[in-house]
Amino acid sequence: MCYEMPPYEQKDIDRFWSYVIKGDEDECWWWQGSIKYEHVPDARGWICIEKKQIQAHRFSLAISLGRHIATGLSALHECDNPLCVNPKHLYEGNQTDNMRDKVIRARFAKTCPRKLNLEKAREIRKKHKDGVKVPELAKEYDVRIATIYHVLQGRIWNTDCIVVPENVITHE
Repeated sequence: MCYEMPPYEQKDIDRFWSYVIKGDEDECWWWQGSIKYEHVPDARGWICIEKKQIQAHRFSLAISLGRHIATGLSALHECDNPLCVNPKHLYEGNQTDNMRDKVIRARFAKTCPRKLNLEKAREIRKKHKDGVKVPELAKEYDVRIATIYHVLQGRIWNTDCIVVPENVITHE
């Protein structure tokens, strides 16, 4: 999520840290303030600054950097814990960076149907290209027709465009 952050003051920073349970420097620091469940199972922490809702991890990174996060970039987690606000676990990145991390850490398994995997999605695309109808594919793979459409449209299990470095171990 990319947006402009309103100006903030020391009182906002102090209020922010009052909602955080800090651990050691290398541990996750848990956000205890307002939480929104936008994409189950991911919960995101939020804080209101100047009547504007800001993601807690984004605000934490901005405080740490001493500047606003660049336009078009997001605050990404190295720890994959959406409620972590430890600045040492956060970094600026774009959507491609986020999707690459998703593949490298096998995080996509949380949001994609568990009956499928990347290999099966490739099979589905190939079979459909060869003329197999969507309802037949849904029956063969024991998923809903909508799931097959999502695979074909690249909404899920579409990591073919992401290059994972050879020295990275993935969970495929």
